[in-house]
Amino acid sequence: MIKLLKSNTPANYILMFVLMLVLWAFKFIFMPTAIENFESHNLFFNSLPETIFYKYFSTILGFIILFFFALIVNKTNSELLIVKSAYQSPGVFLILLTGTYINAQRITPILMSAILLFSSILILMYSYQKFKAFDNGFNSGLLFSLGVLIYPKLIFFLPFLVFTLFYIKPIQWRELVIFFMGILTPLLLYFSIIWLYGDINSVMAKIKIIFSQIYGSGKYSLFYSIVLFPPIIWGVFAIIAKYFYNTSNKISTRKFQNLLVIFIAYFVALYLSPIIENEAIVFLYTPLCLLFSNIIISAEQKVGSFFLYGIIITLCISQFFQISFYLSVF
Repeated sequence: MIKLLKSNTPANYILMFVLMLVLWAFKFIFMPTAIENFESHNLFFNSLPETIFYKYFSTILGFIILFFFALIVNKTNSELLIVKSAYQSPGVFLILLTGTYINAQRITPILMSAILLFSSILILMYSYQKFKAFDNGFNSGLLFSLGVLIYPKLIFFLPFLVFTLFYIKPIQWRELVIFFMGILTPLLLYFSIIWLYGDINSVMAKIKIIFSQIYGSGKYSLFYSIVLFPPIIWGVFAIIAKYFYNTSNKISTRKFQNLLVIFIAYFVALYLSPIIENEAIVFLYTPLCLLFSNIIISAEQKVGSFFLYGIIITLCISQFFQISFYLSVF
């Protein structure tokens, strides 16, 4: 399998699809009800009804969106060289990571906002070689703002996005202004429409509820610790390995990978706090899949094999534990 991941072949796309079907099989067959301790509120969509049709609909839609996002990550990596000669391996690892948490195998506001956030970050990465990246700044801010409307707590990632803007390249003050214009455009449009045609007091009350939500002891229960702690351990291992095995002399590659490391550290600090949900683990999928690819491509065969099969074994154990738990509850 290591040889397959290191090769540029269409067989990797078949592998991605088959792996995803296997890792999502229990969700498709048994369709367990979501068991998050708290509801994730958003400003755009109402919660889907808890019917068989909508459960399958949300899962199938989540499957399609994540699979195509994995293809986008592959394409973006080949253009930006975040990990040189990675070919389809980032997409394969992204698919593997979607098997981490069965409860998150569906379309949710958190998943949509995570995809929008990383699309926003990738757009800024594309501005690396541009002297004036006005369009990148605006588009990045626009996508981030849409993500905030879908999942308001995404605003906690604004400091990281601003840091990315400054870290990628020297910027002009107009680029910064246009970036914030991109953020403000959807927000102003949304609140203007609500002010004119909706119930602004209801929206403000919902925002107050969203940011007052604190996830207590239930977030740190034994179940969630067993299921969601391994990705954090993988992240630590990937960060350490990045500094052992990253041999690229390309400045942009080093910058991009440093951003991934900083994001993981920033996210873990937020994730271990009581302010965001367990399902926010999906924010780790994209940076981890790229750093995992760096290990497979750069490390020795034995290290790569140990790492890859260690992840697969951990996933199998985690899924078995989750399936046993779901069957005992439902």
